[in-house]
Amino acid sequence: MNIRSTTVFSLAYGALALCLAGSPISKPQVRWSFDSGASIRGTALVDGDRLYFGNSKGVFYCLKADSGEIVWSYDCRATITSQPVATDHNVLVAGRGKRLYSFRKDDGVLEWSVALDEATPHIYGWDYHDASPEVLGDTVIISSGENRLFALNLADGERLWTFEADDKLRATPLHREGVLYVPCYNGVLYKLRAEDGDLLGRLETDGVSFYSTVNGWDRTALMARPALGNGTLVVGSRDGGLYGFDADSLEQRWRSTYGMTWVAGNPVIDGARVYVGWSDNHLVTSMDLETGDEVWNFKTSGIVFSDPVLDDENLYVGSYDGNLYCLSKDTGEPRWTYQTGAPVVSSPVQGEHLLYIGNDDGTLFAFEEATAIRAVYQEEDDQLPGSMLVSDQISPFLEARSFDRLDASNLAGFLADRVRDRKPSVVVFAHVYLPEDVVDPVAGRDLFREYMESGGRVIWMFVSPNRISFDENKKVIARSDDYAEALWDVDFDILSDWATYYSEATEEGLKWGLPASSRMKGVLFPETPGIVPLAHTELGRVAAFRKHYGGRPDSGFIFIRSWDKDIKDRDLESILALANHGL
Repeated sequence: MNIRSTTVFSLAYGALALCLAGSPISKPQVRWSFDSGASIRGTALVDGDRLYFGNSKGVFYCLKADSGEIVWSYDCRATITSQPVATDHNVLVAGRGKRLYSFRKDDGVLEWSVALDEATPHIYGWDYHDASPEVLGDTVIISSGENRLFALNLADGERLWTFEADDKLRATPLHREGVLYVPCYNGVLYKLRAEDGDLLGRLETDGVSFYSTVNGWDRTALMARPALGNGTLVVGSRDGGLYGFDADSLEQRWRSTYGMTWVAGNPVIDGARVYVGWSDNHLVTSMDLETGDEVWNFKTSGIVFSDPVLDDENLYVGSYDGNLYCLSKDTGEPRWTYQTGAPVVSSPVQGEHLLYIGNDDGTLFAFEEATAIRAVYQEEDDQLPGSMLVSDQISPFLEARSFDRLDASNLAGFLADRVRDRKPSVVVFAHVYLPEDVVDPVAGRDLFREYMESGGRVIWMFVSPNRISFDENKKVIARSDDYAEALWDVDFDILSDWATYYSEATEEGLKWGLPASSRMKGVLFPETPGIVPLAHTELGRVAAFRKHYGGRPDSGFIFIRSWDKDIKDRDLESILALANHGL
């Protein structure tokens, strides 16, 4: 068996940590997303300009990494929850303990497949991941899905040797310098010689002596791939422990625990630190590799099955709460979050400039460093009358998607900066109010219009701009559409019509992401030159629209109000679509 040749592409292969070659992403934006049609719980693989991954329906995809365009796909007819591995010419993937497939990378031609063991469900559940194949030169190592570990010939899948454990093998083994470290559901880790599968040693975690039947949940299984650095083998267990063992002697050096909460993700090592996700306490932690002492912890709102991925500055990790988190890898301080809309069980993976992750609704996201600047304007509750707030759900929804929060203290500065640098940007106004340092007719200041003339985009959702004036006691003292009529160059033939009408999106509205039909209310007027309708009411009047003031083609003013009193999820998604369109 040759274990010294053949180039292998996998973030997990023989690495101390899932460290990235790409640039840090300090502010994310979605370059593209791909709907695979079923949950994505296995981690994708980046191989040059291609991206490989499978979903829970068993469809294995090859996409163009920069655009998400399908190159080829294959129906494996068995759920895929593992990470593929690629060689010079082939890509291999396992489907839920039934078969291992070897495809030609370029065109997806199946060169061979071999049967594995039928994987029986784990009695205590949380059985989310399967072992990934490991390529060692001319040999493939793969756990069967049950209690057998196979070594297969890379060329044709012929079996070379078999190791039988005492319980299920669902974690991916770790290979280092001719040795395989194989975690097992019985709480034992086996140390094997990679060349022939001979047993070199074994270690037992505390979970071997725990009685899961008494506790009513699994307190024994080793479900995570180990990590190895500086001679320390790090092993995570469902017994509540993260262990450090001497890799040669298998003697225990330390054990870290938060009680009965278990290690949910694969630990990764970077220098003198260990990074790992946990279950019931919802933590991502950094531990000292030598002692196991906690360096920092960050609390998410869900189980962290995802493996941390690191670059020079940041740690990226997903959570069952649906968020992709970016943390400082040195301190654990959050730098940004992105809400994907469904639980995240897979792990992030990064190419040269993009970060990829899949979620449970079957969407694969490709993130890049944001070139556009996105913001949402909302005052503190006690600064404006409640009637000026469109909805208290808009700002939190957008902030969870990496929009910056603005208020009266920094809105004018933000607009002035964009007038000066002309960077692509959008401001969603959750408060329909323009402070005097933004628009002051007496002083002749109109930074609001200058911003749009310089290529900025505004999303406005109720009453016309500057329609309402109020005194220092927040009492309304005047209503006027004069500013809006001048800004939009329209004539309000009906002074006030805030009724709700059935409305249909125009072709332009559909292009911007509006639903085909909805109920709309707000500023309504007839067709007007310079106004591009995005939706019409049942009376044929303009219900949603955009107006261009110069600069970028998709910049300018956008008005939308697709709800009456209570905003709904699809209304929030429409606002997001309008804000993100073309940016």
